[in-house]
Amino acid sequence: MAYALSCNGTWNTRFCPRKTKANAYQSLVRPVVEYASAVWYPRTKKNITKVESVQHQSPGWVMSERHCTSSVTAMLESLAWPSLETRRTHARIIMLHIFIYSLVDIDVILYLKPAVGCSLHNTLSKNHSIQLQLLSSAVRLWYNIPAAMTYLPLNSLRSSLATTQLN
Repeated sequence: MAYALSCNGTWNTRFCPRKTKANAYQSLVRPVVEYASAVWYPRTKKNITKVESVQHQSPGWVMSERHCTSSVTAMLESLAWPSLETRRTHARIIMLHIFIYSLVDIDVILYLKPAVGCSLHNTLSKNHSIQLQLLSSAVRLWYNIPAAMTYLPLNSLRSSLATTQLN
């Protein structure tokens, strides 16, 4: 991208190849939008629309088609970019896979049972109830993937999710 620098020191991407712009989006913008998406995700339609709007603006920039008649859906399909919602879903499934197979040192059981002598309602703080909700949504997703995929190694699971249509 060094050749895209203009004489005044700003980035001029007008003449950059499509591949360069796609790589810039995928390495600079999308990671910021998806940061911690396995544990944080927008729940309301309004927030989902806000997050998805970032990705809906990017294909026009990447493909240099910023006309109001250009189809964002067609551009996304042409670029083979899955929706951010699909990527968040995959991230939650992968997170649960990592927990189930103890690939990180986190005791998931701590988030599932209340302290002795306390009711579940009193034990769980707001953060814990959100964590429990995220974990239960990940479990629902886990049960919707084909059973054979649940036994795959992590990298194979990632590849399989990319080619599998989830409900």
